[in-house]
Amino acid sequence: MLFFDHPFRSRKSVDHGTASEIAVDDADQVVPERADLRRSLQFMFSAVTKEIGSMMGTHDATKCRKSGKGLTCFPLELGQCECGQIVEIDVSNNAIPHIPASVAKLAALTALNLSYNQLTSLPEEFGQLVALVHLDLSFNNLQILPETVCHLRSLKFVNLRSTQLSELPDGICEMSSLTYLNVKGNKLTRLPVNITQLTGLLELDLSDNMLAELPEHIGKMTSLVRLNATSNEISHIPESIKNCSKLVVVRIAANKLEYVPHEVGFLPQLSWFSMASCPAALAAPAPHEEVEVVTMDALRLGKVLKAGANGVVHWAKMSDKQVVVKVFKEEVGLNGCASDEIALTASLDHPNCTRALALINHPQLALVMEHFRGKPLESESRVREDPSSTGEQRLRKNPTSPKPREWRVSNGSAGVATVSRGYAIQVASDVASGLRYLHTSLQICHGDLHPHNVLAAPDGAACISDFGSAFRYHPEERRVWEPVDVRGLGVVLRSLEERTVQPEEDLAALSTSCLTENLLDRPDLDAVISRLQRMQYGKFCE
Repeated sequence: MLFFDHPFRSRKSVDHGTASEIAVDDADQVVPERADLRRSLQFMFSAVTKEIGSMMGTHDATKCRKSGKGLTCFPLELGQCECGQIVEIDVSNNAIPHIPASVAKLAALTALNLSYNQLTSLPEEFGQLVALVHLDLSFNNLQILPETVCHLRSLKFVNLRSTQLSELPDGICEMSSLTYLNVKGNKLTRLPVNITQLTGLLELDLSDNMLAELPEHIGKMTSLVRLNATSNEISHIPESIKNCSKLVVVRIAANKLEYVPHEVGFLPQLSWFSMASCPAALAAPAPHEEVEVVTMDALRLGKVLKAGANGVVHWAKMSDKQVVVKVFKEEVGLNGCASDEIALTASLDHPNCTRALALINHPQLALVMEHFRGKPLESESRVREDPSSTGEQRLRKNPTSPKPREWRVSNGSAGVATVSRGYAIQVASDVASGLRYLHTSLQICHGDLHPHNVLAAPDGAACISDFGSAFRYHPEERRVWEPVDVRGLGVVLRSLEERTVQPEEDLAALSTSCLTENLLDRPDLDAVISRLQRMQYGKFCE
């Protein structure tokens, strides 16, 4: 492993289990004579370590990491030394303004992280890094990419988030191995027509751009599992999307959509969906009668419980009562408008749903909620993975695949199942009851029913939380959107079943029914609750 270490200090060792390590001082960039000497020593050291490793049969490829070390230029050593064995470079969180043409010498490079720098362009020679699989250019100022980038046909993971791009190269379809593409937070007004030829793409993030439409032939992208197009100017969803039968997650909130085709809701694997803050979603019902409007002065904020993309959740005291406060970072966030989330949450009045107590409009938007004595069924960090993975490891990529019974639960303890049958059924019953209230009484689809959005108390009492993705639909559309939440419920049920003391065939059978891809065979919420009640009294038999 090749480390760039602290200035004027070197670190050298041979790890016979992994890779050789070479140190490069920052001072080399400002003292040329020292750089030449150091470079010569590096060559000698590299040759020796390779020879030793080869003799022992343990030599592996070289890696370079210098993240957040104050670099103001790309390390010259990487383009001038014998670098054929360097496979990974991480120089993120620096102040690098450009990449030299000599980068083309890194012929074996498979992973390159240049995120959070000051790049304004890439050299044409960049397209010669044909072994590259993982490329992260996020949070730079590139504005445009050279067409030669499209020659990188081995690329699977590309992160171009917040790079100020106004367009993508027309030859992007040549990246035939691509499985993950993130162009969030740019200035895109259109996509290349041939982007739909990326038929192996699993995840596509188009959010926070200025796109007026999705590709008309998006249905050709039949491998898509996750599509995020939130915060654009999209007014139409192509009918061909019905062919994207592997879609599990669709986020299209905060757009100009006046109508969402029912074919979207009928996608067989769709488990999480949001069209919040679109004209197609109905306005939230009126707040329940106990909700009041207060100022931040009415609260005493405590420790942070959770910090997310949309806001920060605190413990707080209001009139000596323990409460929870979500302070929003901005009006339009990851899943739509904060004001819509606040209004919709304030309308809920059910023991199995988050209950609002007060609204705050100034100086920041905030929502004061009743404190529920439970904890998330599963920590959110467990469901987040390296988005470059192939799809078989996480529920969002294959929510019907059961996990091994031996796994770590949210409190970090290792081992097999940790809850009783009665606890699991009680939690499941409460979640199903809260969902039925949302759909039957208010025509609200939660849209993000993950285990980490279910709070469960020690006695099994449970509450659905986080309505950031939720939206209200027309009453006649219940048959379209209720099945989506039922499939999300299936993921929650499976999570519960996997941690029970003994295998629970009836709970497993119910989760499988909820996760079925055939909508005609998927139970509605009334049927789910009926089956859970029969389990509770020991009368259920599959």
